[in-house]
Amino acid sequence: MACWNHPERGIINAPEFVPIAEDIGIVARIGWLVLERAVQVAMAWDANHNLSVNISPHQFRDPDLAHRISEIFDAAGYDPLWIEVELTESAITSDYESAGNAIRMLQDRGISIALDHFGTGFSSLSNLRRLPFDRLKTDRSFVTNIGGEPGNQQIAAGILALARRLGLSVTAEGVESDTDLTVYTSSIVRWVRDTSSTGRWTRPARAPQSATNGHNLSASQTCRKGQSSAARRPRPARIPAKWVRPGDFGPVAAEKPV
Repeated sequence: MACWNHPERGIINAPEFVPIAEDIGIVARIGWLVLERAVQVAMAWDANHNLSVNISPHQFRDPDLAHRISEIFDAAGYDPLWIEVELTESAITSDYESAGNAIRMLQDRGISIALDHFGTGFSSLSNLRRLPFDRLKTDRSFVTNIGGEPGNQQIAAGILALARRLGLSVTAEGVESDTDLTVYTSSIVRWVRDTSSTGRWTRPARAPQSATNGHNLSASQTCRKGQSSAARRPRPARIPAKWVRPGDFGPVAAEKPV
């Protein structure tokens, strides 16, 4: 998650400044800067930590997307097997054929692909049928305060069941409290019992303060709560909480605030 450390207003989260950056045509430049900075930070992590980065629609439609990402990795000496690119539906719905080709080119380089904000777009199920995603990110609107929303509990369970059938991993975005974590993982625990599986969860890690080199725009995991990620099979576990499925189903992730 990118944050802007404004000299007067302090930390400004991406949902506040990204729409403005899109309007004035600099969102792609910011996206490449964030990716470069994120890779630099990730180089200081140990081998159990992976990296998830959002790619804007403007970046995704760049015909040199895979080449530009590879250049950033090569310059830093970063292994692409340790990164996951997150895409929104707005990046892919204009041209499914081109989107599928771009996704496969990234996957050929070892990069895994996640569909962000799953459950809110009008064509999410169609996207799963047409495009080779590795992970679904359940939209936070179905997860935050899930204990008080029985309907959302059923939707979250349905997404997990769908992902299992498709062989996809799942990330729960929007876990803001211990109650959210307990309710969400309780449904997973019931599922674990049904499949005779085991799992565990860990707290998210913070990037070292020195890793941002004092720049005003930083890429880190400390900008907001409720963001989580987990590794694609067969990689080691990613930073946040996960419940690992056996066989044909990847890990499920949910972050607990610290």
